[in-house]
Amino acid sequence: MAYPLHAPLHYRLRHLAKRVVIDAIDPDQLREMAADLIAHGLETPSLVVMATSPVQWDHQETLARMNDVLEEVGYPPVDPLDEESWLLGPRATAMWDAIASAAPSIAEEWDRGDSDFLIAGDLARNLVSRHVLSRDEDEVRRVFDVIERQLDAWAHVREVILTGVLEDLAGDIARTPGVSNADFEAMFGPETLRLWRLSTGQQ
Repeated sequence: MAYPLHAPLHYRLRHLAKRVVIDAIDPDQLREMAADLIAHGLETPSLVVMATSPVQWDHQETLARMNDVLEEVGYPPVDPLDEESWLLGPRATAMWDAIASAAPSIAEEWDRGDSDFLIAGDLARNLVSRHVLSRDEDEVRRVFDVIERQLDAWAHVREVILTGVLEDLAGDIARTPGVSNADFEAMFGPETLRLWRLSTGQQ
């Protein structure tokens, strides 16, 4: 049975799946994100286990549990080795090229061979660290100018921006002392700001 997922819940689910696939989530984060999905109206047997189990699973077991959740909500499984996976592909190459052209030193910080969501996470961390160091603020602004223009692109690119760049950015801001959402909101274009507020639960 497929659950009727509204947009914010859909993005939360994909964000959890992304974090599981790239092995970038610890047991406490896994339980917290699963509990957040349940609190927002998505409750499946496997998700409840994920939110409450005291067991620390390895990566393969966590991925298997994630795929159980996806099956229960009517989504296809994710496979880290499948380049055509609904989560990992296709690629947002044009956006990365545009960012690299507008902000060359920022583009040096990621591996272009990685998946879109890994690059997005690297980009988000880099933007926060540069803000903290008051380094290359003009380049940071140019990145957000590119992101604003890319939001007119196809659905995958918007998904990478929302569940990759913006959600990871929100997490990195929350974990970084002395940095606030307002510091970055001042650099967003209008559509980026709208999606940011959606991803951070402000609307």
